[in-house]
Amino acid sequence: MPEISLLNRQRARTIDLQPLSRFAQRALAEVEAIERTALPAEIVAVLVSDPRISAIHLQFMQIAGPTDVITFHHGEIIISVETAHRQATQLGKELFEELCLYLVHGLLHLAGYDDATDAGFQEMDRLQQKLMRRLDATFHKRSRRQILNKSSQRPQRN
Repeated sequence: MPEISLLNRQRARTIDLQPLSRFAQRALAEVEAIERTALPAEIVAVLVSDPRISAIHLQFMQIAGPTDVITFHHGEIIISVETAHRQATQLGKELFEELCLYLVHGLLHLAGYDDATDAGFQEMDRLQQKLMRRLDATFHKRSRRQILNKSSQRPQRN
């Protein structure tokens, strides 16, 4: 199975990489099960600022301004935390959820899905939503279980 790692290269928002990394591992397993093309052996998701993703967007796609996610087929997923925060706020979602969505989106691109056409966009959007529902249910079950396990392991006070 490919490996995925996360790097935080921005300072606009505080990001706890541990739960995001756990989500990324589960998302990778789900995407690997449906991939169209072989995933790279190593995948790196890099969290960046709007100015950084804007520079990458212009350099590699000749489009000015920030975007949410840029995926390079050699295995790099660039995610703008500031854009994710704006989108999450507009949609009434948590930043963590939006970052998870961007991770799934980037992984689907690496797996051979493309949203450049209307048909491709619709297919990728349906699959992305399906994966997010499945991963969200798994994540919340595990989170609740971990919380319950931790609370039952707390030392009792006399």
